[in-house]
Amino acid sequence: MRFCLTLLTVVFFIIFTAPRASAQRGRLFTPDNELSSSLINHIMQDSEGYVWVATEYGLNRTDGTGFTIYHHDPDDPESVKSNYVRTVYEDRSHSLRVGCINGLMEFDRANDSFVEIPMFNRGERVYPHVASMIELSNGELWIATLGNGVFRLDPDGRQAVRLDDVTRAIGSDYITCMHEDTYHCLWIGTENSGLCRYFPASGTARAYHADELPGNKISAITEDAQGNIYAGILDHGGVVAYNRAADTFAPACDHATGYPVQDVAIDSDGSSILMAVDGSGLKIIRNNTIADYPLDTPNIDIANSKVHHILIDRDENLWLGIFQRGVYLSPCSRFRFNYMGQHQTINPIGKGCVMMVEVDSRSDVWVSCDNDGLYRVYSVTGQCMAHIPMTATVLSMVEDGMGRMWAGTYGGGLALVDPATSRVTYIPSLAGTRIYGLAIDGDGNILAATLGDGVFSYNPATGETRRFRAVTGGGSAGPDVVTRDWVNGIMIDRGGNVWLATFSGVCRLDPSSGAIIPVSPLTGTIAYTLAESHNGTICVGTVEGMMRYNPLTGENTVISVADGMPNDVICGIVEDAANNLWVSTYHGIARYTPSTGAVTTYDAGDGLQGNEFTHGAYCTTPNGTVYFGGTHGVTSFHPYDIEENVRDVMQPFELFAQENDITLSFLPSGEHIPAWIDLNNFDKVLMNLLSNAFKYTPAGGTITVSLSTGNDPAARPPLDDYVQIVVSDSGIGIPPEEIDRIFERFYRVENTVTQSSFGTGIGLHLAKSLVMLHHGTINVHNRHDGPGCEFVVRIPRGSDHLTAAELAAPDSKQPVITNIERSLTSSGINERPGEPLPSAGQRPRGRIMVAEDNPEIRAYISRELGDTYTIVVFTNGREALDAVLTETPVPDLIISDIMMPGMDGITLTRKIKKGINTNHIPVILLSARSSAEEMKEGLESGADNYMVKPFNTEVLKMTIANLLATRHLLKVKYSGSQEQEDKVEKIEIKSQDEILMRKIMAVVNARISSPDLSVESLAAEVGISRVHLNRRLKEITNQSARDFIRNIRMRQAARLLREKKLSITEVAYATGFANPSHFSVAFKEIFGITPRAYAAGDDRLQQD
Repeated sequence: MRFCLTLLTVVFFIIFTAPRASAQRGRLFTPDNELSSSLINHIMQDSEGYVWVATEYGLNRTDGTGFTIYHHDPDDPESVKSNYVRTVYEDRSHSLRVGCINGLMEFDRANDSFVEIPMFNRGERVYPHVASMIELSNGELWIATLGNGVFRLDPDGRQAVRLDDVTRAIGSDYITCMHEDTYHCLWIGTENSGLCRYFPASGTARAYHADELPGNKISAITEDAQGNIYAGILDHGGVVAYNRAADTFAPACDHATGYPVQDVAIDSDGSSILMAVDGSGLKIIRNNTIADYPLDTPNIDIANSKVHHILIDRDENLWLGIFQRGVYLSPCSRFRFNYMGQHQTINPIGKGCVMMVEVDSRSDVWVSCDNDGLYRVYSVTGQCMAHIPMTATVLSMVEDGMGRMWAGTYGGGLALVDPATSRVTYIPSLAGTRIYGLAIDGDGNILAATLGDGVFSYNPATGETRRFRAVTGGGSAGPDVVTRDWVNGIMIDRGGNVWLATFSGVCRLDPSSGAIIPVSPLTGTIAYTLAESHNGTICVGTVEGMMRYNPLTGENTVISVADGMPNDVICGIVEDAANNLWVSTYHGIARYTPSTGAVTTYDAGDGLQGNEFTHGAYCTTPNGTVYFGGTHGVTSFHPYDIEENVRDVMQPFELFAQENDITLSFLPSGEHIPAWIDLNNFDKVLMNLLSNAFKYTPAGGTITVSLSTGNDPAARPPLDDYVQIVVSDSGIGIPPEEIDRIFERFYRVENTVTQSSFGTGIGLHLAKSLVMLHHGTINVHNRHDGPGCEFVVRIPRGSDHLTAAELAAPDSKQPVITNIERSLTSSGINERPGEPLPSAGQRPRGRIMVAEDNPEIRAYISRELGDTYTIVVFTNGREALDAVLTETPVPDLIISDIMMPGMDGITLTRKIKKGINTNHIPVILLSARSSAEEMKEGLESGADNYMVKPFNTEVLKMTIANLLATRHLLKVKYSGSQEQEDKVEKIEIKSQDEILMRKIMAVVNARISSPDLSVESLAAEVGISRVHLNRRLKEITNQSARDFIRNIRMRQAARLLREKKLSITEVAYATGFANPSHFSVAFKEIFGITPRAYAAGDDRLQQD
């Protein structure tokens, strides 16, 4: 097993883990920054991804970064009808309608305007207060009003007419909300007459009044995935649930009444109820208990706020309409981003665009806002320590060896800032310069990169200033010149070389000789920022992507939008402890993994300050925290957080703990811990330990996970300084005579609590193996302070004990386990025979059937192979054979135990190998029987391989890979020439998506030869956002927008090459490649051979 470790440098945040995947710190939008009003009525998300906020003073639309506000203009008939906007609704045809206090309007997306829809009551034009809307399953749009009953929109959408019979059946003209359930019954809430269940087929209704409900003012109605109906009651009725069998309502849980509920929603986990309470914040009902919804809001008192509306958008972000406060956004992202800026209730920095971020040796964060001086913020508390007015905007800062801060300003030159007194002293010799970058050389000189004036070297001790200028004519470079006067950034590498990012590319200055050395591969583009990687690679942020230049070989690689970057303008580059590169851009940030080329992107929806960042506004702290500044504030995060990793693994166990009356708790360390762990495997250790703890802890018991550090002088290095994770339970403990064998593979101990076997056998063995690969130890002992036992894991701190191979950076984009049922059943997998288990990440390379009656081994094989293959499990040979003979597709390979009830593995193999339609399927037999005679019997049955338990997992994986590869070669050999174009993913268009796909294909076909065809340009021409384009193409074609464009180009290229009418260079240009060499690389990646070989008719796969 190739084992790669990643540094988890820990900065702890004491937070309660919510039932959502988010540990995010949210943002509050208020009238002080972007919102039109704090009096929130309604929040919704449309089909294009925009979020609409209806308030008592205007309508707001946002993409998560900024707001567009629509106000009523008496002189503009196409403006919104009233500033008091009550609700917004989009029907299935994507028509967007807005309900105001005085009528109904439709939003014209093409013209960004509003069209009034007249409403009639018995032929008379009325202007009612529109409270809500709903499109029924039959396509009718109904409108609920306060004071005029229910209206229906005509099929042509031109007018709405009151439904007298419906309103009469409801028994009230004051309608607040409507919901159509899965049985096509309409639930209608009223302002003062309770709840009504309307039957459209018969036109009759069943009313539920105060004698059957805890209140009459119905504020919201919702339904969960199981068809359960819930209603929120404003007059202190709380939330009630409908009992369909008894046709009655009861409180949704104990103590659920007494709350003035404004809104009700089903949480993203599908099993919890959220209720917005007027004056008591957001509550969650889960497992018959009610509690405050856990949100990380240090500056916002959500618990005592008037939450009036709840929206969980398509990305599972949580939006709250807080009356008299604004809109609170809690992003849902497994990755935690912290925010500092104008959207905080207590903003420690200014409201202008952030131009510079720097962290000093005292852990103080220095932030410069445009035309607003310097802010000094204490990073631990987030509180502003000082605001230092400046006569010019600060663009760069650097700390010298004496702890003094030097500031480069726009037009004010160089300034010395005293942290102790906040006194600012400007350097006269550099007055008037625009300094975009600062660095300090080995002699203590301040190097200042300026815009238009070259580079200055200032000696603080002598006051001497030296200037380096660009070549102004045809002369050669000398000691006092640089390649360009317009310098955006400066960096000194570990060898003392000075690198400059200029408007004409990158050059290098040797401080010892003063010689300027142009870097030819990096010229001809605007360079903004510079960074040095751990291996000496120079990373350059340009307007054409990120360049990675090797000074030793001269090799230069460009990573751009074509490679997955969110934008080509690179503003900042930071390398983390795992050698990943974090990049800020004009459209979000990205993590680039050099070892794999993988790019992971994040945008405003993930909790960033916004999508647009400022070039040069970035830094990283000694503990690894990254800061990026942008137009709306500062985003900070730690690339890896071991505490959050532990919390992520524990989170899915919380529901199981509640359901089984077990108290699960976490005791974090509260200190900074550097520890190197493999992100893709270490969570398996903790998950196995937790799984075992739950298996033998009875109801009423406790399970505790603690994280700490320690020193053991008696231990052999590197475990004399360690990180410790302890999983403790109050179960029955382990018999002393069994403790020494508990980690043996397949060893089982009887559990008298659950009458099942304690230990997953393989699970604990796997946990020990993974801990040992971390150079750690795992031990178990019975508790001395009560019943139960403790598993103690220790891994070394630091990285001195690791080899170079172990320090290699993996692609850590690996999801933490989210379905705990796979670990808590006796098998470790919640299996339904014959149903494929989900693959975790990679596209499956084949379909494998597992026939095994031992649940532990079945679970282990499924876990180990599930990331690579689609796994289908059966408990005996008869079930497996029936599936092979009757279901499609047939498996690509079968793994079978020999000793099974019903039909053994030998019989199963013989029948598989005798079937004319199944004899090609490879079979691997597993057995504890290891004699030569038994192995011979297994192979004679037709098995392709026979493995003895306990087997080596890596040997099993290699055996599978070899057997499948052999099958593939036979298929290629006997099926004739294989069409390599089949590697291009085909598109299956759903009927309702045909219009969109026709638009997309029209643009792609028209511009396929243009190198400028990109995701952004395609989205713009189709008329939807970039995010929405990606989402829709993913839904329709299972491809990202970038892959979709690439595959279309490749298919066109293949066709042109087969026709042999154009040269390879001409084909490259005809399919939108500006560089023929890039075309050749891309073509070979898709088709497996070069364009030249493909054009020649050689479409065989190349063996490398």
